[in-house]
Amino acid sequence: MKLESIRSLGQSSFGSLPGQAKDATLSFITLPPRDADYGVEAQNEFEALTGTKSLVANVDYRGSNGMMSLTLWDPATGRDGPEGSINAELVRLGLARVTKAKKRGWEKAYGNVLEILEEEEKKAQTKREGMWEYGHGGVSDDD
Repeated sequence: MKLESIRSLGQSSFGSLPGQAKDATLSFITLPPRDADYGVEAQNEFEALTGTKSLVANVDYRGSNGMMSLTLWDPATGRDGPEGSINAELVRLGLARVTKAKKRGWEKAYGNVLEILEEEEKKAQTKREGMWEYGHGGVSDDD
């Protein structure tokens, strides 16, 4: 394309667009903080599972402050349902904990999803995956 073919779009066409990035968290699970044991591994794995990919998100909850709780899927894997989500994969790898339902009342409506994730967490503990390598992981909802 020639330089003389390019023209300015002007600010008025973009000035009224709301911000496109939204705050969100993964539903039903908690990753360890970056400075905790397995925190770097969890964040690196999250980046590997999500970075530069077109994902499908289900907004499970939207808080009054606009914060969304999401379940994510990578359609390229061909897996669906709660057990096929990226949320479940992080739990399966021992890089995330299942959030206790008593912490957030809206999660009680997703009982079957929580049961599936809790089962994946038990399997990860049994296999000593990730944060369960030495038994009980260090950071939890109860700590």
